[in-house]
Amino acid sequence: MRLLAPAQVADLLAVSQCTVRRLCRSGDLMSYRVGGLLRIRATAVERYLLASVNRGGNEAETARAEGARTALAARQWRHAANGEPPPDRQPSD
Repeated sequence: MRLLAPAQVADLLAVSQCTVRRLCRSGDLMSYRVGGLLRIRATAVERYLLASVNRGGNEAETARAEGARTALAARQWRHAANGEPPPDRQPSD
């Protein structure tokens, strides 16, 4: 079980820490308090991303933009969860 700080989740989702905390307060992103500090499971971030993709929207442009942000965040999250560098920072062979 890998726990992430709000700053790490904010970087992965390309949002502010305030947004991450708001998502936690609203219950959209499952979080825990560990020693008084807010922590989010890596699997909860993955579930949130999958739910965001599946929600869809009424306006095509909004959905397209959200999908692009979510896809990028999902790629970054997968690499971070595996301890790998982000896709744009892969070492060249």
